[in-house]
Amino acid sequence: MTPYGQTIPIDARGSFTGVDLHAWFTHHDIAFDGGYPGAVPPFAVEGCDVLINGHIHKTQKSVLAGRTRWMNPGTITRQSVDLVDHVPRAWILDGGGELEPQALPFENNVFDLTGRVVDAADGSAVAREVESAFVTLLQAESSTELKRSGDGSIIRDEIEAKFASDDTPDAVRAIVRSLLGEAVERHAVQS
Repeated sequence: MTPYGQTIPIDARGSFTGVDLHAWFTHHDIAFDGGYPGAVPPFAVEGCDVLINGHIHKTQKSVLAGRTRWMNPGTITRQSVDLVDHVPRAWILDGGGELEPQALPFENNVFDLTGRVVDAADGSAVAREVESAFVTLLQAESSTELKRSGDGSIIRDEIEAKFASDDTPDAVRAIVRSLLGEAVERHAVQS
């Protein structure tokens, strides 16, 4: 075993004799899925078949490096909100080096996710809100100003100025410009 902060060996041959499978246990920041600064990338450990890490709380996909299969089964509890989807399990290491999960009872909704989880916006609801704001802008314009500017250039200038001052996202700008074009066309047909 290698405790946190100590160097994981690159060669475990000779540690035990007369064994069919050599397992090593660590408690480190291992870069299983992409990693992060300071995480140790999995590497081949000579003479080691299975290396089981216990520092990372979330279950990780195993990684094969040389003949060494690195595994991180994860914690038996969900102690922080980043583990809301983690399924707590105990694990049995069998004689072939496989980890067999054993389900543990747990409560599903133990974290207060208020302010942490936001559902994706419904595109049609966003469009309705944008259209509503646009219609309000149009109604604020007097009919005499629209007649002075049948091509919508007065309101177009105001909208573009508002886009610039608010740093409006391009997607919203495109929707509003399209609505303005439709309004100008309707006004031209009615006149």
